[in-house]
Amino acid sequence: MANEKNRPVIGKEYNRLTVLNRVEIEGRDWRSNRIRYACQCTCGTELLVKGGRLLSGHVKSCGCLQKEIQRRGNVQHGQSGTKEFAAWRGMIRRCYDKRCRDYPGYGGRGIKVCLRWRKSFSNFLADVGLAPSPKYELERNNNDGNYEPDNVRWATHKEQCRNRRSSRRVAVDGVTKTVTEWAEKTGVNRSIISRRLDQGWDAAVAISVPANATRYGNQNARRNW
Repeated sequence: MANEKNRPVIGKEYNRLTVLNRVEIEGRDWRSNRIRYACQCTCGTELLVKGGRLLSGHVKSCGCLQKEIQRRGNVQHGQSGTKEFAAWRGMIRRCYDKRCRDYPGYGGRGIKVCLRWRKSFSNFLADVGLAPSPKYELERNNNDGNYEPDNVRWATHKEQCRNRRSSRRVAVDGVTKTVTEWAEKTGVNRSIISRRLDQGWDAAVAISVPANATRYGNQNARRNW
């Protein structure tokens, strides 16, 4: 029998189990006498556990922990190395991880992932389906919109290029060009034009005002240039 120093402590937590009491179970002979510890799991279930199994960490819960691990494993089984899983993980990182280099263009702009997808890869996969081929990437129809069922699809690199913020079309005085084309025509950097449009600038002003003009006055003043 273990000495006092090697026995679980009443009131102490061992993983998900809290020791409530020491219980001696009597059998028909001395070999059947066993010491158990009445424990309560964080889920509320009470159970008897051998002291050695409790101290060694062999028993960590009433069984609920293993069920959770299995449930997560079933959701992600065979998917962790796939394009779909990488797309889901990348989508969340871009929107919520400030250390991600792409965060400024996503989470930094207020782009979010719908709660249904943020909580579950299986929900995401059920809604968007498998990528048609390795050539496809996750794409938002509206680049100013969130990651949600009505705004996401699988697209080829060529389709993505057409839908980039720098490729969106802007009409000025009856002439429609992409942001990139306006940048080439006016000499104003395309990222500056895109940012101005995001901020609500008038399109004609956004494509024509010199870059250093952003330091002068308020938006109304800029529009009077």
